[in-house]
Amino acid sequence: MTSIVSRIAERAAPAPRRRRLARLSACRPLLLLRLSSAQAVSRDIVGLRRYETRVRQQLELAESEARGSPRASCGPIQHNQTTSTMMKSLALVGTLLASTGAFMAPSARRAPTQLFSEEAADETTAEYRGAQVISALTADVKTQFSLEDIAKVLPHRYPFLLVDKVVEYEMGKRAVGIKSVTLNEPHFTGHFPDRPIMPGVLQVEALAQLAGIICLQMEGAEPGAVFFFAGVDGVKWKKPVVPGDTLVMEVEIKKWNKRFGIATATGRAFVDGEMAVELDEMKFALAK
Repeated sequence: MTSIVSRIAERAAPAPRRRRLARLSACRPLLLLRLSSAQAVSRDIVGLRRYETRVRQQLELAESEARGSPRASCGPIQHNQTTSTMMKSLALVGTLLASTGAFMAPSARRAPTQLFSEEAADETTAEYRGAQVISALTADVKTQFSLEDIAKVLPHRYPFLLVDKVVEYEMGKRAVGIKSVTLNEPHFTGHFPDRPIMPGVLQVEALAQLAGIICLQMEGAEPGAVFFFAGVDGVKWKKPVVPGDTLVMEVEIKKWNKRFGIATATGRAFVDGEMAVELDEMKFALAK
Protein backbone atom coordinates (compact mmCIF):
# COMPACT_ATOMS: atom_id res chain seq x y z
CA MET A 1 0.00 0.00 0.00
CA THR A 2 1.41 3.37 -0.98
CA SER A 3 1.78 5.49 2.13
CA ILE A 4 0.03 8.82 2.55
CA VAL A 5 3.36 10.65 2.77
CA SER A 6 4.55 9.42 -0.62
CA ARG A 7 1.28 10.52 -2.23
CA ILE A 8 1.53 13.95 -0.65
CA ALA A 9 5.21 14.27 -1.59
CA GLU A 10 4.34 13.71 -5.25
CA ARG A 11 2.21 16.84 -5.09
CA ALA A 12 4.61 18.94 -3.04
CA ALA A 13 6.92 20.54 -5.64
CA PRO A 14 5.08 22.17 -8.59
CA ALA A 15 2.38 24.76 -7.99
CA PRO A 16 -0.26 22.96 -10.12
CA ARG A 17 0.20 19.83 -8.06
CA ARG A 18 -0.01 21.82 -4.83
CA ARG A 19 -3.32 23.21 -6.05
CA ARG A 20 -4.54 19.68 -6.70
CA LEU A 21 -3.50 18.78 -3.18
CA ALA A 22 -5.56 21.68 -1.82
CA ARG A 23 -8.61 20.34 -3.63
CA LEU A 24 -7.98 16.79 -2.50
CA SER A 25 -10.81 15.43 -0.40
CA ALA A 26 -9.82 14.48 3.13
CA CYS A 27 -11.92 11.32 3.01
CA ARG A 28 -9.56 9.22 0.91
CA PRO A 29 -6.38 9.93 2.93
CA LEU A 30 -8.24 9.30 6.17
CA LEU A 31 -9.53 5.95 4.93
CA LEU A 32 -6.03 4.97 3.83
CA LEU A 33 -4.72 6.11 7.18
CA ARG A 34 -7.23 3.96 9.04
CA LEU A 35 -6.23 0.91 7.02
CA SER A 36 -2.52 1.40 7.70
CA SER A 37 -0.76 -0.61 10.33
CA ALA A 38 0.54 1.06 13.48
CA GLN A 39 4.09 1.00 12.11
CA ALA A 40 3.05 2.59 8.83
CA VAL A 41 1.08 5.26 10.68
CA SER A 42 4.16 6.11 12.73
CA ARG A 43 6.14 6.59 9.51
CA ASP A 44 3.32 8.73 8.14
CA ILE A 45 3.46 11.00 11.17
CA VAL A 46 7.18 11.66 10.64
CA GLY A 47 6.67 12.30 6.94
CA LEU A 48 3.70 14.59 7.52
CA ARG A 49 5.64 16.69 10.01
CA ARG A 50 8.56 17.02 7.58
CA TYR A 51 6.18 18.04 4.82
CA GLU A 52 4.52 20.56 7.15
CA THR A 53 7.93 22.11 7.91
CA ARG A 54 8.76 22.33 4.19
CA VAL A 55 5.45 24.02 3.37
CA ARG A 56 5.93 26.53 6.17
CA GLN A 57 9.40 27.38 4.83
CA GLN A 58 7.96 27.90 1.34
CA LEU A 59 5.23 30.09 2.81
CA GLU A 60 7.77 32.25 4.63
CA LEU A 61 9.76 32.58 1.40
CA ALA A 62 6.65 33.67 -0.51
CA GLU A 63 5.86 36.28 2.14
CA SER A 64 9.39 37.66 2.00
CA GLU A 65 9.08 37.95 -1.79
CA ALA A 66 5.79 39.82 -1.37
CA ARG A 67 7.48 42.38 0.88
CA GLY A 68 9.80 43.38 -1.96
CA SER A 69 12.74 41.11 -1.36
CA PRO A 70 15.38 41.05 -4.16
CA ARG A 71 14.38 37.43 -4.68
CA ALA A 72 10.80 38.43 -5.62
CA SER A 73 9.93 36.98 -9.00
CA CYS A 74 6.11 36.87 -9.12
CA GLY A 75 3.33 39.38 -9.20
CA PRO A 76 0.68 39.92 -6.51
CA ILE A 77 -1.90 37.66 -8.15
CA GLN A 78 0.47 34.72 -8.48
CA HIS A 79 1.70 35.34 -4.94
CA ASN A 80 -1.85 35.25 -3.55
CA GLN A 81 -2.59 32.00 -5.38
CA THR A 82 0.63 30.43 -4.11
CA THR A 83 -0.03 31.56 -0.54
CA SER A 84 -3.62 30.30 -0.65
CA THR A 85 -2.48 26.91 -1.93
CA MET A 86 0.14 26.61 0.80
CA MET A 87 -2.36 27.55 3.51
CA LYS A 88 -4.77 24.88 2.25
CA SER A 89 -1.93 22.37 2.26
CA LEU A 90 -1.11 23.25 5.87
CA ALA A 91 -4.77 22.88 6.84
CA LEU A 92 -4.94 19.44 5.24
CA VAL A 93 -1.71 18.35 6.93
CA GLY A 94 -3.07 19.55 10.27
CA THR A 95 -6.23 17.50 9.74
CA LEU A 96 -4.20 14.42 8.88
CA LEU A 97 -1.97 14.83 11.94
CA ALA A 98 -4.99 15.23 14.21
CA SER A 99 -6.65 12.15 12.72
CA THR A 100 -3.42 10.19 13.10
CA GLY A 101 -3.17 11.20 16.74
CA ALA A 102 -6.74 10.05 17.37
CA PHE A 103 -6.01 6.74 15.61
CA MET A 104 -2.87 6.13 17.68
CA ALA A 105 -4.36 7.24 21.01
CA PRO A 106 -4.89 4.37 23.46
CA SER A 107 -8.49 3.38 24.12
CA ALA A 108 -9.84 2.51 27.55
CA ARG A 109 -11.20 -0.72 26.06
CA ARG A 110 -7.96 -1.93 24.46
CA ALA A 111 -5.14 -0.36 26.51
CA PRO A 112 -4.32 -1.76 29.96
CA THR A 113 -3.93 0.76 32.76
CA GLN A 114 -0.72 0.81 34.74
CA LEU A 115 -1.76 1.10 38.37
CA PHE A 116 1.61 2.16 39.75
CA SER A 117 4.45 3.97 38.02
CA GLU A 118 7.96 2.57 38.16
CA GLU A 119 9.13 5.62 40.11
CA ALA A 120 6.54 4.97 42.82
CA ALA A 121 7.21 1.23 43.04
CA ASP A 122 9.92 1.51 45.69
CA GLU A 123 7.90 4.00 47.72
CA THR A 124 4.80 1.79 47.55
CA THR A 125 6.78 -1.25 48.70
CA ALA A 126 8.29 0.72 51.58
CA GLU A 127 4.83 1.74 52.84
CA TYR A 128 3.37 -1.76 52.66
CA ARG A 129 1.61 -2.46 55.96
CA GLY A 130 -0.50 -5.53 55.32
CA ALA A 131 -4.19 -6.30 55.67
CA GLN A 132 -4.21 -6.65 59.45
CA VAL A 133 -2.77 -3.17 60.06
CA ILE A 134 -5.10 -1.53 57.55
CA SER A 135 -8.11 -3.39 58.92
CA ALA A 136 -7.25 -2.22 62.44
CA LEU A 137 -7.62 1.42 61.36
CA THR A 138 -11.40 1.06 61.70
CA ALA A 139 -11.32 -1.09 64.84
CA ASP A 140 -12.74 1.76 66.94
CA VAL A 141 -15.73 2.22 64.60
CA LYS A 142 -18.51 0.15 66.13
CA THR A 143 -21.67 -0.89 64.31
CA GLN A 144 -24.85 0.46 65.90
CA PHE A 145 -27.26 -0.90 63.26
CA SER A 146 -26.32 -3.82 61.04
CA LEU A 147 -27.86 -4.42 57.63
CA GLU A 148 -30.38 -6.78 59.22
CA ASP A 149 -31.33 -4.11 61.78
CA ILE A 150 -31.77 -1.52 59.05
CA ALA A 151 -34.04 -3.85 57.08
CA LYS A 152 -36.34 -4.02 60.10
CA VAL A 153 -36.77 -0.23 60.02
CA LEU A 154 -36.64 0.74 56.35
CA PRO A 155 -39.04 -0.72 53.77
CA HIS A 156 -36.36 -0.55 51.04
CA ARG A 157 -34.75 -3.67 49.63
CA TYR A 158 -32.12 -4.54 47.02
CA PRO A 159 -31.22 -2.88 44.76
CA PHE A 160 -32.50 0.27 46.44
CA LEU A 161 -31.39 -0.17 50.04
CA LEU A 162 -28.49 2.30 50.10
CA VAL A 163 -27.37 2.19 53.75
CA ASP A 164 -25.16 -0.77 54.70
CA LYS A 165 -24.75 0.01 58.40
CA VAL A 166 -25.05 2.77 60.99
CA VAL A 167 -21.92 3.44 63.07
CA GLU A 168 -23.14 6.38 65.17
CA TYR A 169 -26.68 7.04 66.31
CA GLU A 170 -28.33 9.55 68.60
CA MET A 171 -32.02 8.86 69.09
CA GLY A 172 -34.21 11.40 67.32
CA LYS A 173 -31.30 13.70 66.42
CA ARG A 174 -28.51 12.45 64.16
CA ALA A 175 -26.74 9.44 62.71
CA VAL A 176 -23.66 8.42 60.73
CA GLY A 177 -24.08 5.68 58.14
CA ILE A 178 -21.90 3.78 55.69
CA LYS A 179 -22.54 2.99 52.03
CA SER A 180 -19.96 0.73 50.34
CA VAL A 181 -19.99 1.47 46.62
CA THR A 182 -19.35 -1.57 44.39
CA LEU A 183 -19.42 -2.19 40.66
CA ASN A 184 -22.03 -4.93 41.19
CA GLU A 185 -24.79 -2.34 41.57
CA PRO A 186 -27.04 -2.35 38.49
CA HIS A 187 -27.03 1.40 37.81
CA PHE A 188 -23.33 1.27 36.93
CA THR A 189 -24.07 -0.69 33.74
CA GLY A 190 -25.47 2.49 32.21
CA HIS A 191 -24.01 5.29 34.36
CA PHE A 192 -21.55 5.15 32.68
CA PRO A 193 -20.28 2.04 30.82
CA ASP A 194 -16.74 3.39 30.38
CA ARG A 195 -16.64 5.50 33.54
CA PRO A 196 -18.90 4.24 36.34
CA ILE A 197 -20.05 7.03 38.69
CA MET A 198 -22.65 6.78 41.42
CA PRO A 199 -25.57 9.00 40.34
CA GLY A 200 -25.91 12.14 42.43
CA VAL A 201 -29.60 11.52 43.02
CA LEU A 202 -28.76 8.16 44.60
CA GLN A 203 -26.32 9.87 46.94
CA VAL A 204 -29.16 12.13 48.05
CA GLU A 205 -31.43 9.09 48.35
CA ALA A 206 -28.87 7.36 50.57
CA LEU A 207 -28.82 10.41 52.86
CA ALA A 208 -32.62 10.40 52.91
CA GLN A 209 -32.70 6.72 53.89
CA LEU A 210 -30.28 7.41 56.74
CA ALA A 211 -32.59 10.18 57.92
CA GLY A 212 -35.50 7.76 57.56
CA ILE A 213 -33.84 5.39 60.02
CA ILE A 214 -34.05 8.20 62.58
CA CYS A 215 -37.55 9.39 61.70
CA LEU A 216 -39.17 5.94 61.66
CA GLN A 217 -38.06 5.36 65.25
CA MET A 218 -39.25 8.70 66.62
CA GLU A 219 -42.31 9.21 68.77
CA GLY A 220 -45.40 9.32 66.61
CA ALA A 221 -44.06 7.08 63.85
CA GLU A 222 -46.06 3.89 63.51
CA PRO A 223 -44.33 0.55 62.87
CA GLY A 224 -44.20 -0.23 59.15
CA ALA A 225 -44.76 3.39 58.13
CA VAL A 226 -43.33 4.71 54.87
CA PHE A 227 -41.85 8.17 54.48
CA PHE A 228 -41.84 10.23 51.28
CA PHE A 229 -39.53 12.94 50.01
CA ALA A 230 -41.24 16.32 50.33
CA GLY A 231 -38.38 18.51 49.11
CA VAL A 232 -34.64 19.07 48.98
CA ASP A 233 -32.72 22.35 48.73
CA GLY A 234 -29.12 23.47 48.40
CA VAL A 235 -27.59 20.26 47.05
CA LYS A 236 -23.91 20.52 46.08
CA TRP A 237 -21.82 17.68 44.67
CA LYS A 238 -18.12 18.14 45.36
CA LYS A 239 -16.48 15.05 43.80
CA PRO A 240 -17.48 11.90 41.90
CA VAL A 241 -18.28 8.77 43.90
CA VAL A 242 -17.02 5.66 42.10
CA PRO A 243 -16.93 1.90 42.71
CA GLY A 244 -14.50 1.09 45.49
CA ASP A 245 -15.36 4.21 47.50
CA THR A 246 -16.82 4.13 50.99
CA LEU A 247 -19.45 6.83 51.35
CA VAL A 248 -19.59 7.99 54.97
CA MET A 249 -22.88 9.85 55.47
CA GLU A 250 -24.16 12.07 58.25
CA VAL A 251 -27.64 13.50 58.75
CA GLU A 252 -29.11 15.65 61.48
CA ILE A 253 -32.80 16.20 62.18
CA LYS A 254 -33.56 19.90 62.55
CA LYS A 255 -37.35 19.81 62.99
CA TRP A 256 -39.90 17.12 63.75
CA ASN A 257 -43.63 17.73 63.63
CA LYS A 258 -45.11 14.76 65.46
CA ARG A 259 -48.69 15.72 64.66
CA PHE A 260 -48.28 15.73 60.87
CA GLY A 261 -45.27 13.41 60.68
CA ILE A 262 -43.07 15.93 58.86
CA ALA A 263 -39.30 16.11 59.40
CA THR A 264 -36.62 18.56 58.22
CA ALA A 265 -32.97 17.49 58.12
CA THR A 266 -29.54 18.39 56.78
CA GLY A 267 -26.99 15.97 55.39
CA ARG A 268 -23.52 15.52 54.00
CA ALA A 269 -21.28 12.65 52.89
CA PHE A 270 -17.54 12.11 52.63
CA VAL A 271 -15.13 9.86 50.73
CA ASP A 272 -11.61 9.46 52.15
CA GLY A 273 -12.12 12.54 54.31
CA GLU A 274 -13.18 14.76 51.39
CA MET A 275 -16.74 16.01 51.09
CA ALA A 276 -18.57 14.39 48.20
CA VAL A 277 -22.06 15.85 48.62
CA GLU A 278 -23.88 18.18 50.98
CA LEU A 279 -27.41 19.51 51.16
CA ASP A 280 -28.84 22.38 53.14
CA GLU A 281 -32.29 20.95 53.76
CA MET A 282 -34.46 17.95 52.98
CA LYS A 283 -38.03 17.35 54.09
CA PHE A 284 -39.94 14.11 54.65
CA ALA A 285 -43.54 13.23 55.26
CA LEU A 286 -44.60 10.00 56.93
CA ALA A 287 -47.44 8.20 55.21
CA LYS A 288 -49.92 6.95 57.78
